[in-house]
Amino acid sequence: MTSPSITPSEAGQPYPTGTVTFLFTDIEGSTKLAQQHPDEMPSLLARHNEILNRAAQAHNGYVFQIVGDAFCAAFHYADEAVKSALDMQRGLHTEAWSPAPIRVRVGIHTGAAKLIEGDSNGNKYSGYATLALTQRIMSAGHGGQILLSQPTRDLIKDELPEKAELRDMGERRLKDVLQPQRLYQLTVPDLPSEFAPLNTLESFHHNLPAQLTSFIGREKEIGEIKKLVDAYRIVTLTGSGGAGKTRLSLRVGAECLGQFSHGVWFAELAPVTDPALFSQTVLRFSNYVKTRTARRSMFLSIICARKISCSSWITVNISSKPVRKSVKLCCMPAPN
Repeated sequence: MTSPSITPSEAGQPYPTGTVTFLFTDIEGSTKLAQQHPDEMPSLLARHNEILNRAAQAHNGYVFQIVGDAFCAAFHYADEAVKSALDMQRGLHTEAWSPAPIRVRVGIHTGAAKLIEGDSNGNKYSGYATLALTQRIMSAGHGGQILLSQPTRDLIKDELPEKAELRDMGERRLKDVLQPQRLYQLTVPDLPSEFAPLNTLESFHHNLPAQLTSFIGREKEIGEIKKLVDAYRIVTLTGSGGAGKTRLSLRVGAECLGQFSHGVWFAELAPVTDPALFSQTVLRFSNYVKTRTARRSMFLSIICARKISCSSWITVNISSKPVRKSVKLCCMPAPN
């Protein structure tokens, strides 16, 4: 992690705090780029950092964190963040990249955050909800795209840069964000403006229920289960009643949306009281899903939960991957 070469205090300005406009970026496909061009990636990343740092500082931005290809800047005013984002994209777009182009997605959001004293790497911010939402907005975009939240749009709608326009992308469900968020794309004539659909939950086939509370913790268990889902056709979670197995399975399903081209599906089987009907019900739901998606679907994931005894639940992952000679079953206890 690195910090900016010039801080607001060094420039005679206060740090943004209170109501802050954050600008987050990352490089689209950075992992693939690093694997394909391991020798050139450090110089590409260094040039990327130069362009983004210069654009942020030109509009009084404070770059408070750079981790890998992730770039985080704070601004006193929303219009300065918007102008900075345009300068970033213009600089990146006109750069003669070699051996591969660098495409960056940008997310901008305004909300409450407080500056806190950091360490030798620089100052940091508290205000998790604001920071997390900025991250989610950025992650919904594509390389070359600039996305704004509703609060940021409301602040700059009458102060847009010359020839800039805001394209209403509608209300979108973002991963782990309780309420849908209306997003806007910032466009100008001299930059690309047509992109693939946003990477929001609507972009994936699923019927996962909206969660009314935030999911906190269990990162280790989520990572372990995702590895098991990738390795085995069936993964079972067992544990005492109320341990959180259903909620954990729903979270894993949401995390795996990008792995299954035709969806992640949840079947609540608690009403099924006869164990003999369990398989039949699952298969009937599987057929229902197939009628709703392309017959040539490559992947199909169904996440089911059924009370099969007074204290245990089962979470099953069924995939339409080609049947192997043997079907492996992996069981692990759900954390209490």
